[in-house]
Amino acid sequence: MATSSVIRRCCRNTPRCLTQIRHLNLQEYQSKGLMDKYGVTIQPFLTAQSASEARDNARIMMEQRGAQEIVLKAQILAGGRGKGTFSSGLKGGVKLSKDPHEIGELTSQMIGYNLVTKQTSADGSPVSNVMVAKALNIVKETYLAIVLDRGFGGPVIVASPDGGVDIEEVAEKTPERVFKIPIDIFGGTCTLP
Repeated sequence: MATSSVIRRCCRNTPRCLTQIRHLNLQEYQSKGLMDKYGVTIQPFLTAQSASEARDNARIMMEQRGAQEIVLKAQILAGGRGKGTFSSGLKGGVKLSKDPHEIGELTSQMIGYNLVTKQTSADGSPVSNVMVAKALNIVKETYLAIVLDRGFGGPVIVASPDGGVDIEEVAEKTPERVFKIPIDIFGGTCTLP
């Protein structure tokens, strides 16, 4: 684990008078939009803020963008959405369907309700929009994230070749398969001894 001397070495050129302020909270669709903007290949998607908009966007994805199946994803700032439960009673914040009408029906049980996951409070997080995306046949799943880590005092790249759906379980059962690299916001990445 990181020691204060490693953190100091990684961040030795950081001026002492700066105060860290965090204003970066991106939902999945926002992150994918940024990746697309900078040339990273992503799955085609649209967003919706109502059941009718989700239904119409599912039709667009299927008729104009070649989707054979739609993946509907509730958008909140927490992981574990697929295994979560809505205050509406719906189980799972990630759903697959080949029927735009069903996408609309599912959305009506997501938007305006709270989604409770392992990463939310017991009350859950309110869902105000969904991502309507082309479902992909996933051959291999890996995990990559940049997270703020108090232990390192800033951002950390977290990666695993073992996928991301249950990254917490991977970290618990095989911690050697989860790699962490601290980032000095002024100097770039640094490695631990």
